[in-house]
Amino acid sequence: MTRRLLGIAAFLVALGGAVWAGTIVRDQLEGPGPVETVRIATTAYARGDCEGLRAVSARPKAVECSAVRDVQRAYRDEGLKPAEFTFDLATQDGSTAMVRISYVSGGQPLSELVPVEKDGGDWRISEVSR
Repeated sequence: MTRRLLGIAAFLVALGGAVWAGTIVRDQLEGPGPVETVRIATTAYARGDCEGLRAVSARPKAVECSAVRDVQRAYRDEGLKPAEFTFDLATQDGSTAMVRISYVSGGQPLSELVPVEKDGGDWRISEVSR
């Protein structure tokens, strides 16, 4: 009986490892999820990286580089650092999601919701600041 229980336990551990490894491989093949996509976009804004923002935007031609620089300037003026922000998945329904960005500005806790959509196999920012 003990040998059988050990066999079942070993099987369950192996199965868990296979599921975990499959999830990692799938995530690598599919690219970043909605939360990581918003984190990438926020970092691009903070760096003034117009091309970086376009790379994760559903409508890259709508991204105006002057607007990205304006947001970068606002981050700097307000002392906002995306590395200190928290990002979490607020909602997800199939190929659309909302990601909440939470941060502190002027001593006040604030949050914003960012819409993202799945385009092919990649998550993209649906709307960008203008």
